[in-house]
Amino acid sequence: MLTNDQKLKRGKHEDVREQALIERELCHLEKSLPHGSGINGEWYLTYIKRGKKFYASNHYEAMNEQGTYCHIYDFTLTLEKVELTMQEWETLDNQAAKMGKEPKNIRPNKFEITRLNFHGQREYACCGSGLKDYLWQTVQEGLDYAYEQEEA
Repeated sequence: MLTNDQKLKRGKHEDVREQALIERELCHLEKSLPHGSGINGEWYLTYIKRGKKFYASNHYEAMNEQGTYCHIYDFTLTLEKVELTMQEWETLDNQAAKMGKEPKNIRPNKFEITRLNFHGQREYACCGSGLKDYLWQTVQEGLDYAYEQEEA
């Protein structure tokens, strides 16, 4: 999943553990991202250690009124992990206890979109009016749904 120039240095024990954690987070993120509804490509994921940000790139295939594909919009999302507060951790533990389950040692990751960029085209180049809002909402709802399913 990580490109060769973005792989973390392996050497120290902490780096190997961090690499494994990031690989797991990227795998979870890949499973959580939506497919379909115009987002028809394959997701390409990267992680930048310095900013602790995840990047997800794909494309959206727009349709015209006749129902044929008329334009492809390449885009990249910037995502960050949402850190849970102590109260949120306690709520999760209480929900698990009510269902007779042990509190989870490894929590699912909740990701939030912080930026969406188009590559080489403007949002309105063809028939993409409102596309940025649509993509933001569709992807964030997919991420939130995946998070909620893991909590259940």
